[in-house]
Amino acid sequence: MNKHQERVLAAQAYQKFNTNKGIQQNGKAPVLVPFYHVFTAKITGTTVDFIVSGETKAVGQKTFDGSALPAGKDMVIAAIKSEYATAATDAGLIASSDYSADAPSALIAGDFKITQGDRGVLAELLLDAMINNNTTPNNNDKELVLPDMPVIQGDMEFEAQSKLPVALAGGVDHYCKITVRGYVPKSR
Repeated sequence: MNKHQERVLAAQAYQKFNTNKGIQQNGKAPVLVPFYHVFTAKITGTTVDFIVSGETKAVGQKTFDGSALPAGKDMVIAAIKSEYATAATDAGLIASSDYSADAPSALIAGDFKITQGDRGVLAELLLDAMINNNTTPNNNDKELVLPDMPVIQGDMEFEAQSKLPVALAGGVDHYCKITVRGYVPKSR
């Protein structure tokens, strides 16, 4: 599917989302623009919380404040990818790592879920389907396209969490970056 077709499908998904919320579009298709959201986490234990209430936006680490997208900035998810990095213990390189390392098998065997309040599960995926273990320069070789294009509602808390079957090996820090590619309403 080319980007134009994808944008048309995203607009249809967003229009359906708005109709379900009772928002009238007056016959006009919503104008959406491409956008990326990134959230990263240091992996400790078997549960990885990517969205933490009170965390602020940080370059290379997270593209929004808190645990909700900004009001009026709902996001139609077109694709998701995950990347892995490792660094010396306590080096604090979560934002500046290159995220091109091959993920360990325990991470690949994990799952990933995005949920939002009473809206329930928006996406539930195996990390194996979205982890990028290809160390090419742009690291864009593998992303998982979501044909149903779920919508993360702005100004409403959501969670993004992974569960791993076992904890990753000690002695180094482990980081995981999730990149969500999609479309948001064009600012007026």
